[in-house]
Amino acid sequence: MVLIHGDARNVCGFLREQGFRHADYIISGLPFTSLPQQVSHRILLQTQKAIGMEGVFSTFQYTLLRKTFLENYFNIQKIVRVWRNLPPAYVLHMKLKCCYAKQISADGAV
Repeated sequence: MVLIHGDARNVCGFLREQGFRHADYIISGLPFTSLPQQVSHRILLQTQKAIGMEGVFSTFQYTLLRKTFLENYFNIQKIVRVWRNLPPAYVLHMKLKCCYAKQISADGAV
């Protein structure tokens, strides 16, 4: 496991620096509900490239207000409500949408 403290908009660069083509998992606690849409867009585009066709992107959110927005980038595989968290949170587990997988494989490496 490699933990990186940095701007999520540069995740592909961080992977390259560590010698990786793709991440198996990306776990995020970024507040997509309160981030500007353009910032979220850039982060999610980078995350798509970073997880490649096999990786998983997991994020926790306190509301599902951005669920439809996230579905523009990923297929949501599972949503778990964590009641033990205060306040309760949703954990979303996502994989790359097939249409993006074709585009990313055509574009090449990260």
